[in-house]
Amino acid sequence: RRQCLGVLLDRTGVDVRHRDPSDRHPGGSFLLLFNASAADVEFTLPAPISADRWEVAVDTRQETVSVPTDGYRTGHVYSLAPHSLVLLGEPR
Repeated sequence: RRQCLGVLLDRTGVDVRHRDPSDRHPGGSFLLLFNASAADVEFTLPAPISADRWEVAVDTRQETVSVPTDGYRTGHVYSLAPHSLVLLGEPR
């Protein structure tokens, strides 16, 4: 039994009229991947909503985030460590 979850947060329809005007790059969509199991879990990444790749913002298995220079593309299989989460975002 797998104890994992992936959540895509699509910001394309978000009303940005009330955001900070000094923020010129409000950012794109996010993909949250959760692994509550005691084993590694592999997620096949979906296509980003408005970009060509995903970039890692947080990975709780790593002390520092190391991302390939070209990010992760559609179909990449991302391995999540046991009891961890990953936040992927579209590049700004």
